[in-house]
Amino acid sequence: DATPVKEIQVVSCDATAGSFRVSFRGHSTTDLPFDASDVNLRDALESIPTIGRVKVVSSEDPPSLCASGGATSTITFLTELGNLPLLLLEGVSLSGGAAAATVTTSAGGKGYLLECGGKGKCDKTTGECKCWPNWGSSDGYGDPGFRGDCGASVVV
Repeated sequence: DATPVKEIQVVSCDATAGSFRVSFRGHSTTDLPFDASDVNLRDALESIPTIGRVKVVSSEDPPSLCASGGATSTITFLTELGNLPLLLLEGVSLSGGAAAATVTTSAGGKGYLLECGGKGKCDKTTGECKCWPNWGSSDGYGDPGFRGDCGASVVV
């Protein structure tokens, strides 16, 4: 089955003070405080140039990256396709609770990238796709989006 599946990773953190950075494909966020919200984590991850868009959902109410007894932040990669490397935690400086943080994969991504979505030709001088008739930019999952890849049908 060639249907893409979105990668889901989970950051688990048991702490009541401190911070850490998240790294992906050689780029890192700034320090994230233990009580960073879903929006803070999402914005930090999306500021990494090797990550496109993500959805973040915290197990805590109000949302918090870490909590005494443990909290989880579920991260769904919305624009990165395929089975992705794990997010890495760097500069971990946590205290309180178990003072620990980990990352696991909840659902491995599945999919592949084709030049211009297999529905166009790449202009090598500009790096832009010239889509075939009836094809336009997708979200990476066959629906209209902003990837510039010719992967979505524009036939109505």
